[in-house]
Amino acid sequence: MKKQIKRLRTILFTTAFILLLSLLPGNVVHARALIDKTVISSSASGDPSDSTARPTFVVMTPDNRYVGFDSNATNLVADTSSSYTEAYIKDTQANTYEVVSRADNNDLANATSATVAISNDGRYVLFTSKATNLGNAGPDQSDTAYAQLYLRDRQAGTTELINLPANNNVFATFNSMSSDASVIGYAGATGGFIYNRNTGTTTNIGGSRDLHISSDGTNATYITQGANSTQNLVKYDIASGQTTTLVADSKFRTYRISPDHSHFAYTLSNPGDTNGTDMDFYVIDFTTNTTIDLVSHIQGYVNHWMTFSADNVYVTYFVNTPQNSLPSRGQFWAINTTTKDKVLVEPDLLKYAPAQFNSDGSKLTYALDGNGTWQIYQATLGSQLPAPTGLSAVSPTNNPQLSWNALIGADHYLIYRDGVQVGSSATTSYNDSTAPQGVHNYTVAAVDGSQVTSVQSASITVTVDRTAPAISGATINPTALVFTHNATVSATTSDTLSGVARGEYYIDTDPGVGNGISISYANGKISGSAVISGLNNGSHRLYLRSLDKAGNWSTAVSVQFTYINFN
Repeated sequence: MKKQIKRLRTILFTTAFILLLSLLPGNVVHARALIDKTVISSSASGDPSDSTARPTFVVMTPDNRYVGFDSNATNLVADTSSSYTEAYIKDTQANTYEVVSRADNNDLANATSATVAISNDGRYVLFTSKATNLGNAGPDQSDTAYAQLYLRDRQAGTTELINLPANNNVFATFNSMSSDASVIGYAGATGGFIYNRNTGTTTNIGGSRDLHISSDGTNATYITQGANSTQNLVKYDIASGQTTTLVADSKFRTYRISPDHSHFAYTLSNPGDTNGTDMDFYVIDFTTNTTIDLVSHIQGYVNHWMTFSADNVYVTYFVNTPQNSLPSRGQFWAINTTTKDKVLVEPDLLKYAPAQFNSDGSKLTYALDGNGTWQIYQATLGSQLPAPTGLSAVSPTNNPQLSWNALIGADHYLIYRDGVQVGSSATTSYNDSTAPQGVHNYTVAAVDGSQVTSVQSASITVTVDRTAPAISGATINPTALVFTHNATVSATTSDTLSGVARGEYYIDTDPGVGNGISISYANGKISGSAVISGLNNGSHRLYLRSLDKAGNWSTAVSVQFTYINFN
C-alpha cells in the first residue's frame, strides 16, 4: 500500500511539473490568428505608394520600428524618380521615410538599388546597387544578374562598399548579415565571401548559392550541388573555418534557413506528383534532429520566400495555385511548426515579395501587388481573433435579425443567445427565427481558419414578441354620415411585452395588413379622424387593427355605420 501511494505521488508530481513547464514563457505555443492588416507605405498625405516595382526584400527590426524595402515610388521622398528603385527605410513610429541608397555626399544612387538587410538597432542597412556614383566604378553592366553590395550607416550618413574589387560583382539576392552588422556574407561569380567588419578581413568560403549569415554572426550556410542532381545544405563555422553538411543529397525544390540557423524549411515533390504542382512542406529542427511534416499535397508551387519567426514557431510560405487563372496568383500562409495550425494572411494575390516577423512574431511585414502598384503591408497576428464589434438588432422584434462588423481573418461566426450557442454564420448577419418570446441577451464570437474561437462580443438585449396586441371596442362617431363627413374612430388595445405602436382602419374591404389608413396610439386606444365619402347609400363596416412595436398586427375589430348620399 505504501509503495502504491509513493508511486501515485510520483505520478502526480511529474504531471504537475510537466504542466508547469508548459505554462512557462517560451513553452506555450498558441495557434495564431490574423487580427488586422494595414498598408504602411502611404505618403505624408495618406496616399498609397505609387511604386510599380516589386521589392526584392522586405526587412524589419525586431522592435517593428524600422521597415526596409526597395521602391520606385515618387510620392514617398521628394528627390526620388520612377526610373529605378531605391532602398528605403520607413520609421513606423515617426511615420517618415529615408532613402539609404545614397553616396556619402547624399546623392541618390543613379541605378537600381535594393534593400537586403537591416541591423537590429536600425542603424545599418545592407543594400545592393547597380549605381556608378556611390564611390566606385559600379558593377559590370553587361550582366544584369550582378550588382554591388553596400552598407549604409544611417547615423554617420556614410555608404561603404562591401564586396572586394577582385570579386567586383555580387548576385543581387544571395546576401545577408548578422543582426549587429558585424559580419556580412555575399555571393558572387567566383565564390561565397564573408566580410568581418571588426577585423576588416574577407574570406572566400567557396560554393555559395544562397549564402546566409546567422543572426549571431558565428556561422554561415549555403547550398552546394550533391550527387545525381541533388543539393546539400552546408554549415560553415566562421571562427574555425570548419564545414558540416546539414542536409545531404536532397532534391528539395524550395528552401529557407531560419535566422539562427536552427531550423530549415524546404519542399519536395510528392512521390505521386506527375505535373510538378504537388508538393510536401517540411521543417528540420537541427536542435532535436527531427523533421516535421508540415503540409502534404500542396497543390501549387511553393516559392523560396519562406520566413521564420524569431522563435521558429512560425514559418510563412507562398503557394502559386494552379487552379487560378494566372500562374503567378496564389495564397500567403503562416503556419505553426508545432501545432501545424495555419493562418491565411492573403487569400488571393497576384504577386508576392518576401516577408519578415518582428521579435515576438506578432507583426508580419510583407509586400503586395495591388491594382498595378506595390504596397508594404503589416499584418497583426495574435493567439486569437479579437471580439467582433458593432453587434446590433432591432428591438423589440418578432424575428431577431442580428448584424455586426466584419473581422479580418474570420472564417465564420458563432451566435449565442443567453450564453448558449444557437447558430453560426459565414456572413456578418444572422436571423434567429427560432428565438422564443421574451427578453434575450445576444453575443457573437469569431472563428479563424485554425478553428480558434475569439472572445465573445459585447452583449445586446433584444425583446422578442410574437404575440399580437389585444384589441376590442371599435367605435365610430357619428354612426350616421351624410355626404362627406369627418368621423372619430377608435378602439381599445394593449400589448404587454413590447407595447402598441399605432393602428390603422379601412372600410368594408381589407387592403392587406399595413395598407390601411394609419391612426395614432395613446392612452390605451388607437384613434383618429376618418374622412368618409363616396360610398354607396346604406350600411357599411369600419374595421380597426393595431400594430405592436415588435411588428405584430392584431386581428381587426369592426363597427357598423350608415352612409347617406342624396345625389
